[in-house]
Amino acid sequence: MYSTERSYVIKKFSDNDLIYYNKTKLPWPMSDRDAAIHMKIEEDNKQQAVTITTTGEPNAVPNNNKIVRIPRFVGNWTASDAGNGKIKVRYFIDIDPGGSIPAWVVNLFVTKGPYETFMGLARQLQL
Repeated sequence: MYSTERSYVIKKFSDNDLIYYNKTKLPWPMSDRDAAIHMKIEEDNKQQAVTITTTGEPNAVPNNNKIVRIPRFVGNWTASDAGNGKIKVRYFIDIDPGGSIPAWVVNLFVTKGPYETFMGLARQLQL
Protein backbone atom coordinates (compact mmCIF):
# COMPACT_ATOMS: atom_id res chain seq x y z
CA MET A 1 0.00 0.00 0.00
CA TYR A 2 1.15 3.51 -0.82
CA SER A 3 3.21 5.23 1.89
CA THR A 4 3.23 2.17 4.19
CA GLU A 5 6.12 2.44 6.60
CA ARG A 6 5.50 -0.78 8.50
CA SER A 7 3.12 -3.71 8.27
CA TYR A 8 2.82 -7.06 10.06
CA VAL A 9 0.31 -9.82 10.75
CA ILE A 10 -1.43 -9.55 14.13
CA LYS A 11 -3.56 -12.69 13.93
CA LYS A 12 -3.95 -15.30 11.20
CA PHE A 13 -7.21 -17.25 11.12
CA SER A 14 -6.39 -18.97 7.80
CA ASP A 15 -4.40 -18.27 4.63
CA ASN A 16 -7.33 -16.15 3.42
CA ASP A 17 -8.41 -14.49 6.66
CA LEU A 18 -6.18 -12.40 8.90
CA ILE A 19 -5.79 -9.17 10.85
CA TYR A 20 -2.74 -7.05 10.09
CA TYR A 21 -1.22 -3.81 11.36
CA ASN A 22 -0.34 -0.97 8.98
CA LYS A 23 1.53 2.26 9.75
CA THR A 24 1.28 4.98 7.10
CA LYS A 25 3.91 7.70 6.81
CA LEU A 26 2.51 11.20 6.23
CA PRO A 27 4.48 14.27 5.18
CA TRP A 28 5.73 16.60 7.90
CA PRO A 29 4.17 18.26 9.91
CA MET A 30 1.24 15.79 10.00
CA SER A 31 1.23 12.83 12.37
CA ASP A 32 1.59 9.34 10.92
CA ARG A 33 -1.50 7.11 10.90
CA ASP A 34 -1.98 3.49 11.88
CA ALA A 35 -4.69 0.88 11.59
CA ALA A 36 -5.40 -2.73 12.36
CA ILE A 37 -7.22 -4.21 9.38
CA HIS A 38 -9.20 -7.43 9.03
CA MET A 39 -8.59 -8.81 5.54
CA LYS A 40 -10.54 -11.64 3.89
CA ILE A 41 -9.68 -13.08 0.48
CA GLU A 42 -12.31 -14.94 -1.52
CA GLU A 43 -11.66 -16.75 -4.78
CA ASP A 44 -14.36 -17.31 -7.39
CA ASN A 45 -12.94 -19.84 -9.84
CA LYS A 46 -16.10 -19.83 -11.96
CA GLN A 47 -15.85 -16.06 -12.53
CA GLN A 48 -12.02 -16.14 -12.48
CA ALA A 49 -11.99 -13.43 -9.84
CA VAL A 50 -10.45 -12.71 -6.46
CA THR A 51 -12.06 -10.32 -3.96
CA ILE A 52 -10.22 -8.84 -0.99
CA THR A 53 -12.41 -7.24 1.66
CA THR A 54 -10.81 -5.08 4.36
CA THR A 55 -12.40 -3.70 7.51
CA GLY A 56 -10.73 -1.63 10.21
CA GLU A 57 -10.38 -3.18 13.66
CA PRO A 58 -9.30 -0.08 15.65
CA ASN A 59 -9.21 -1.91 18.99
CA ALA A 60 -7.08 -4.86 17.82
CA VAL A 61 -3.82 -3.21 18.96
CA PRO A 62 -3.05 -0.68 21.70
CA ASN A 63 -2.90 2.98 20.70
CA ASN A 64 0.45 4.73 20.31
CA ASN A 65 0.19 8.38 21.43
CA LYS A 66 2.61 9.51 18.67
CA ILE A 67 0.48 8.01 15.88
CA VAL A 68 -3.14 8.86 15.01
CA ARG A 69 -5.35 5.77 14.88
CA ILE A 70 -7.53 5.51 11.77
CA PRO A 71 -11.02 5.19 13.29
CA ARG A 72 -12.83 3.89 10.17
CA PHE A 73 -11.48 1.84 7.30
CA VAL A 74 -13.47 -0.19 4.75
CA GLY A 75 -12.05 -1.39 1.46
CA ASN A 76 -12.73 -3.80 -1.36
CA TRP A 77 -10.53 -5.00 -4.23
CA THR A 78 -11.80 -7.25 -6.98
CA ALA A 79 -9.38 -8.61 -9.60
CA SER A 80 -10.81 -10.51 -12.54
CA ASP A 81 -9.75 -11.81 -15.93
CA ALA A 82 -10.23 -9.14 -18.59
CA GLY A 83 -9.09 -11.37 -21.46
CA ASN A 84 -6.06 -11.00 -23.73
CA GLY A 85 -3.70 -11.60 -20.78
CA LYS A 86 -5.01 -8.58 -18.86
CA ILE A 87 -6.47 -8.19 -15.39
CA LYS A 88 -9.33 -5.87 -14.47
CA VAL A 89 -9.11 -4.41 -10.97
CA ARG A 90 -11.87 -2.57 -9.15
CA TYR A 91 -10.78 -0.80 -5.97
CA PHE A 92 -12.96 0.94 -3.39
CA ILE A 93 -11.93 2.49 -0.09
CA ASP A 94 -13.87 4.48 2.49
CA ILE A 95 -11.66 5.87 5.22
CA ASP A 96 -11.73 8.40 8.02
CA PRO A 97 -8.03 9.21 8.51
CA GLY A 98 -8.66 10.66 11.97
CA GLY A 99 -7.42 14.00 13.23
CA SER A 100 -6.92 17.00 10.99
CA ILE A 101 -5.33 16.67 7.54
CA PRO A 102 -5.03 19.49 4.97
CA ALA A 103 -6.86 19.06 1.67
CA TRP A 104 -3.60 18.86 -0.32
CA VAL A 105 -2.51 15.77 1.64
CA VAL A 106 -5.91 14.11 1.22
CA ASN A 107 -5.79 14.87 -2.52
CA LEU A 108 -2.27 13.41 -2.74
CA PHE A 109 -3.41 10.13 -1.23
CA VAL A 110 -6.62 10.02 -3.29
CA THR A 111 -4.85 10.58 -6.61
CA LYS A 112 -1.36 9.15 -6.13
CA GLY A 113 -2.16 6.43 -3.59
CA PRO A 114 -4.08 3.96 -5.80
CA TYR A 115 -1.66 4.40 -8.72
CA GLU A 116 1.44 3.81 -6.58
CA THR A 117 -0.22 0.88 -4.81
CA PHE A 118 -1.06 -0.86 -8.10
CA MET A 119 2.40 -0.16 -9.56
CA GLY A 120 3.94 -1.76 -6.47
CA LEU A 121 1.61 -4.74 -6.86
CA ALA A 122 2.60 -5.10 -10.52
CA ARG A 123 6.30 -5.11 -9.52
CA GLN A 124 5.62 -7.83 -6.94
CA LEU A 125 3.74 -9.97 -9.47
CA GLN A 126 6.63 -9.77 -11.94
CA LEU A 127 9.15 -11.18 -9.42
